[in-house]
Amino acid sequence: MVPVPAPPYERALVWFRRDLRNFDHAALSQAMSCARAVYTAFVFDREILDPLPRSDRRVEFVRDGLAELDAALACDGGGVIALHGHPREAIPALARELGAQAVFVNRDYEPRAIARDRGVEAALATAGIAYHESKDQVIFERGEIVGQSGRPYSVFTPYRNAWLAALTPAHLRSHAVGQRTGALAPPPLRAPIPSLEALGFDVTDLRATGVEPGMEGGARLFAEFRERIDAYKATRDFPGVEGGSRLSVHLRFGTVSVRELASFAHARSLEPGGDGAHTWLSELIWRDFFAQVLWHRPDVVAHSYRAEYEDLRFANDADLFDAWCDGRTGYPIVDAAMRELNSTGRMHNRLLVGFITHLRTPHHDDQLRTQPPQRRRHLRGLRRVPNVNTQTDNARFPGQDRFDDVQRTLVDVEFHQARPPPQLAEIRQKIPQPKGGVDVLGV
Repeated sequence: MVPVPAPPYERALVWFRRDLRNFDHAALSQAMSCARAVYTAFVFDREILDPLPRSDRRVEFVRDGLAELDAALACDGGGVIALHGHPREAIPALARELGAQAVFVNRDYEPRAIARDRGVEAALATAGIAYHESKDQVIFERGEIVGQSGRPYSVFTPYRNAWLAALTPAHLRSHAVGQRTGALAPPPLRAPIPSLEALGFDVTDLRATGVEPGMEGGARLFAEFRERIDAYKATRDFPGVEGGSRLSVHLRFGTVSVRELASFAHARSLEPGGDGAHTWLSELIWRDFFAQVLWHRPDVVAHSYRAEYEDLRFANDADLFDAWCDGRTGYPIVDAAMRELNSTGRMHNRLLVGFITHLRTPHHDDQLRTQPPQRRRHLRGLRRVPNVNTQTDNARFPGQDRFDDVQRTLVDVEFHQARPPPQLAEIRQKIPQPKGGVDVLGV
């Protein structure tokens, strides 16, 4: 029998971010195979939290999910060290205090999160502490799926076909954690996860909207969805039918495992009657597609995906914008979508088109008529996008304050795992989004 080599690290630190679970966790699994004692931590990032309104469902979802994770880890001898500050200072300081020789994280793909992580990595290197990243929140990342030319895909269907062709059982294999739970180390000073009030936030109506945070909430939703996934292809297009999975927010914050979800969907899709699972798997692939777009094209955070969209200008009408936000447009399907968003924090995928594209202006039609024919085809698809001035990074459009009120109610728009239409890029750059890897639209 080949002897197992001793772990290279005496102590290591796992930094949780948008991966709030204790199972099938790449960074935690790697740390527990490489260190004798593994601490875990989470930072309530003030760069994200400080600009937020005091009543924010996302914060409650994260806080309560973290409390559940802390209790689960405590059962195996560990626990979460919860900090409230700035990760670039807090994580290196904690690693030094614990005497950790390495910090393990799951990789993020959003520009601000990448900048944050590079800052933490540099600070750790100065202290002589190793930094290890793992792939966890997607099946394929960065440049793993590219075209024959070596360039990233810009269209989904070829990407999906290449994704399916490249998939192997290894890509869906779970990262075991429970085999070495004895390696978990308890926090030096045992303390509960801070309350919302301690973080400066109010309790919301999160649970009243039907959202149950944490691993148990995600597992319950997935178990319920598995019973009706066969009908997904037929039912997902009808807003009045519970056809989607409602797992978007759980995928966003990692209270479910994307590998577990994709593994089930892929296996079922190969069986008779698996059309629903095949369609849902494609929605999961959309997540990977947009993650690789964000990695290769970080400029899409503030600019249009296609350069020809940058020149669009729209006439503003604050009254019409308020009517849109309030669900008072007179278009029943649009108003129903906005009322759903305002009251529940969710919106059905098929209502999203009406949500995004309702406001049409003659000003934009005039722009279309003045464009060369080859550009008209690209611009026509955006003729009903609300006004956004793309040239001023910090500009606020009339009605922005009212829109802020709407988006602050949001937990996670239900895209059946987040498939924003191309028009969304024009709007997103001016919607105030939390920084550093939290995105209310779930991409």
